[in-house]
Amino acid sequence: SLVQIVADIGASGAVTLDVNDSSPDVTITLSTTGQYAITYPACETAAVLGAHSLLAEAVGSSIYFEALSPTAGTGSFETAVTTAGATAAEPASGTRFFITLLCGQN
Repeated sequence: SLVQIVADIGASGAVTLDVNDSSPDVTITLSTTGQYAITYPACETAAVLGAHSLLAEAVGSSIYFEALSPTAGTGSFETAVTTAGATAAEPASGTRFFITLLCGQN
């Protein structure tokens, strides 16, 4: 099944889940500078189909997944401002994340 996580970034990287556009039973939290954690319904296999940001800044941000544990229903990713040499950094306030996972049962 597809799992969608849509979130808005506020000041200092604070994140707010868009419950209307996200799948049920998902969360997203800011762990530390440029580091985010997600939860989703546990499954046997999972793959990241897409991880994109709708930018609120001219320089751009990228999302890099660092961990995905389907059986635990957890994952983590880092955001990096592209002009900062891919160093973990907060995206600008007003940026919107779109993350799509494919979760399956064998």
